[in-house]
Amino acid sequence: MKTCLTRIIALLVTLALLAGAIPFALAAERMDFRVLEAEGDTDKNAIYVVTKPKFYTADIESFHGEYAVYTDILTGSPGIVDYRGNIVYSSGTDRPEPYTVIGENLFLTSETPYGTGYLYDFSGKRLYDILLSPYEVMALYDSVTGASLGFRIGESCAWWEDVPSILVSWEGSEFPYAVGEVQNGLVCCNTEQGWSLWEAFGDKHLPDDYEYLSFTDADLLLSRQNGVYRMIRTDGTPLDDQTYDDVQKLRSQFPAMIVGKGGKYGLLNGTGSEIAPLCFDQIEQTYFLQEDPAYFAFRGTVDGKTEDYIASSSGYQTKAEWDRAHNRLLRQDWYLLTDSEGYAQLADDQGQTLISESFSVVMQTGSSLVLWFRPAGVTRFYDWDLNLLAEVAGLPSGRTKQGFAFSNTAEDGSRSTDFYDQNGRLIRSVPGVCVISNEANTIALGRADGKYAFADGRGNLLTDYDYCYLYPIFSGDSVQYPYYCVKKQSGPFSEIVDGRTGKKVLPSGYTVNDWSTLLPEGRYFPVFSNDKTGFARITRRGESPYKDVSLNDWYGTAVKFCYNAGLMNGVEIGRFKPGAGMTRAMLVQVLYNISGEKTAAHGFTDVPADAWFADAVNWAAENHIVEGVSKTKFAPNSQITREQMVTILYRYAKTFGCSFAPSADLSRYSDSSSISGYATEAMAWAVGNGIIKGTSSTKISPQGTATRAAVATILMRFVRLMANCE
Repeated sequence: MKTCLTRIIALLVTLALLAGAIPFALAAERMDFRVLEAEGDTDKNAIYVVTKPKFYTADIESFHGEYAVYTDILTGSPGIVDYRGNIVYSSGTDRPEPYTVIGENLFLTSETPYGTGYLYDFSGKRLYDILLSPYEVMALYDSVTGASLGFRIGESCAWWEDVPSILVSWEGSEFPYAVGEVQNGLVCCNTEQGWSLWEAFGDKHLPDDYEYLSFTDADLLLSRQNGVYRMIRTDGTPLDDQTYDDVQKLRSQFPAMIVGKGGKYGLLNGTGSEIAPLCFDQIEQTYFLQEDPAYFAFRGTVDGKTEDYIASSSGYQTKAEWDRAHNRLLRQDWYLLTDSEGYAQLADDQGQTLISESFSVVMQTGSSLVLWFRPAGVTRFYDWDLNLLAEVAGLPSGRTKQGFAFSNTAEDGSRSTDFYDQNGRLIRSVPGVCVISNEANTIALGRADGKYAFADGRGNLLTDYDYCYLYPIFSGDSVQYPYYCVKKQSGPFSEIVDGRTGKKVLPSGYTVNDWSTLLPEGRYFPVFSNDKTGFARITRRGESPYKDVSLNDWYGTAVKFCYNAGLMNGVEIGRFKPGAGMTRAMLVQVLYNISGEKTAAHGFTDVPADAWFADAVNWAAENHIVEGVSKTKFAPNSQITREQMVTILYRYAKTFGCSFAPSADLSRYSDSSSISGYATEAMAWAVGNGIIKGTSSTKISPQGTATRAAVATILMRFVRLMANCE
């Protein structure tokens, strides 16, 4: 099978066939499924763009998550638009003007010079006669879901060390000392009578007979009564019979607590499950280690012996055990011994130090180990036998898969950047530039005259120095993406460039205003075309490309795989609709995008020559991959069944002449007799090769329709099977 990367990329720009758009077809050579599998397993970012802008550029005033406040330039009246460009609320002479959008179907007006206002829904109905300040409480209650939303923290006391409490200052409020710990529309309140739990803007949920209340999980609270701590549910019932004399919350990214009873100490997570038993004479948290998954370090004393430990929300181990498990290098018999000051030493499995000098930064490549020794101010390159290959002054200011870049400033103020390969050999020195930022394959360089360019990791320019402005794109939660807002001196608007390739990523004719528009709370920002405004959304690495698909869903990984590989697109911007059905034409089009070649019409009367799926259906029929529901009908818009899908994949796989695992015995399924005769062989092949599984331990459901989630899962398994085709 012939593989050409540029053609593969072109092929994988899968058409918007699942979004209802009219796709086009490309004749293509057969795909190397190993490349397709590698694409699916990558972790990409993406920018989704709404392609039908509706607003003039001057309309947009401010962004709030998935919504924006705009002003109609003809009437001067403000309103609210969603990220798809739909007006969800418009004000008028007798309707309130939005000031701040705080969630789905909710906004605040501005009624006073201090910015306080009333809460309205998108129909224009005032929900509460209480003045609220967006600077103290961004949102407390979602009238649609009943769930709490996010906060903007105002001046307040900190009840726990790094979890600020929010003082809610509402005129007429019944909780004048309310503390802003909110879960599912419930508020922990500290009044003169004691702590209690209230329904947001509603009735008291738990009475004022607690000495302390604080959420540890969505439906769990830490309470104290008569000096005794225990975990309770939001209805006031105890979680279990455990009580504690003392509780201290840890400074971590997840709810965890040091608990004490009878002079012994242990650790609990936010759900009340035990992290460490009550076996320590003393526990002290030392530092927070990492976020995903979250780990923290603590120092514990047992029988007079003090030792360092590492814990997560599910358990703990000694630091030495953790170092061995989590700080392995490319050589599995090496690991890092780290300390709380950010220094490390290299050790073997016997705990023997291999490099005596402590270092601060570890960089591994396929051929070398690169260490920065902060006190000495040098970076040293070692081979995997720990032979010193090279030493370079300073810390790399840029790194790519090809090597490292070091920026230098001479005594006379002149700048230069030196590019080294993975073994510390100098490739070239580029005078007059310094490293601005870098991604896996590219480095942004800046000249003294303020011009910027993108180069590869060996110093070769990918673009000319034609940018006078370069700014990385962040989301509202300070996550940086591999995209940059760039501007040429000749134009008022900016473009977006992928820092990994140096190429533009917005469709032709689209621009952005300036970098400030690229700091959205919900990762949405405006894009402009022909003096009108549309919307774009950035998806970060390590997350699902769709808002309605979580990577924790059973189909989440498969949906992301198919998106990365270009096999399936969303039905609209940011939405995949996993529960929706898939038609026969859609599946055939996916296969045609991978391997199809245009053929003559096959004669189906329900496949017009100008239909978006015509070439795909004709190709599949010509290659005996599909058959019609009759001699003259294909039924392109019918929902595809499970047996139809695996039959199409089976016939398609046979065109590659591969050998597969033996077919499965389907008799263990009670409904195997309902498999159509044409599909029996394909179903046995699909089950035997792990393409499809039963809907239960006893049923295969051959006539059941395949949802988009199921199709994505089956396609991922199919690609991985074909990647090992023999």
